[in-house]
Amino acid sequence: LGDALLAYIPVKQDHLQSAYQKAIDQYHQLDIAQIAVTSKTLAQKVLTKAQHAPGNFAALAKQYSQDTATSGSGGEVGFVGRSQVVSLVGSAAKAKVGSVVLAHTSCEWIVLHIISRKITPIAQATDQLKSAIFAAQAASLLSKAITAEESKLGVHVNPRYGHWDPKSQAVVASKSAISSTG
Repeated sequence: LGDALLAYIPVKQDHLQSAYQKAIDQYHQLDIAQIAVTSKTLAQKVLTKAQHAPGNFAALAKQYSQDTATSGSGGEVGFVGRSQVVSLVGSAAKAKVGSVVLAHTSCEWIVLHIISRKITPIAQATDQLKSAIFAAQAASLLSKAITAEESKLGVHVNPRYGHWDPKSQAVVASKSAISSTG
């Protein structure tokens, strides 16, 4: 209900763009596979083989990768946020789907296969972005809407159950004349 109330609140495009960029890994992801090796020479050899026959990437990962977590699955890592790939391979993260690129970390060389991209355009993410931008206001808007409906409908509570407290927006039990201690 809070999200529905937010739908009517206008938001500036630059605020949406800022929230989108802050959460870019949620909206722009790459499906990748990797082959991790410790030698640059071996990395170059595997890169050349993978670039000439990308369809053999899984077999190459099983044969050469020293990453035990992914080698058994043909190097498959799965979908990761774009910024993670950019931090690893820089502008090569913008490479076409199907590309095979080389990256270097402090302790290993990684042959990276970009399998696919999943991009959610800002227009499709607007509702989620507005929810994030107005998260603090959503509870307040919901509270105001409930209070307005309660007033408009004239909510009444059977006195046997207590009374309606508009501040807490809850039924407050009445003190009973019958003691529970007997």
